[in-house]
Order: sequence, then structure tokens, then C-alpha cells
Amino acid sequence: MISRVERAFEWLAREENMRIRLFVMLLLALFTNILGCSFAYATAHRMTAFIGVIGFFLPMINFSISMLFLGAQTTKERLYIMLINSVALSIGGVIVSLYFTG
Repeated sequence: MISRVERAFEWLAREENMRIRLFVMLLLALFTNILGCSFAYATAHRMTAFIGVIGFFLPMINFSISMLFLGAQTTKERLYIMLINSVALSIGGVIVSLYFTG
């Protein structure tokens, strides 16, 4: 399992097409924000088992996003990553808000 994750990160680091890297960042950031918002909802409603599962996986996903950000070669690429993460976080917050209120 770990070797597959390592190979995936190595492939992303070598990938020349920045659109693929940014799309992966978008998906990871969106997934992270949905989990983070769900974690806050679960904490407020005392869903202990759900909190434990999300709390276990959330730092791993955040670490992967950080590694991709630190692996960026230029400031321009880091700004794109920051913009993509901002868009993903706002979309994820709206999705979770609509899900839990609807």
C-alpha cells in the first residue's frame, strides 16, 4: 500500500502537465474540506466513532497536499495551487452546508 502511494507521489512530482497536478490538488483539497466540515458536524453531534475515523484520515490527506505544495518548483505554480485550494475549500464548504441543512 505504501509503495503505491510513494509511486503516485513520484509520478505527480515528475508529471510535466501542470493541469493534471492542479486537478489532483483540487480533488484532494475538496475531499479534505468535506471531511473537515463533516468532522466539525460530527463533533457537535457527538458521533464518536465517526470522529475517530475522520480524525485518523484527515492528517494523512493534509500531509499529501502539503507535500505537493512543497514539491512545486516555482512561485507561479505555488500560487496556482493556492488558488485551486481556495476554490476547492469554498466549494467543499458549500456542499457540506447544503447537505447537512437540506
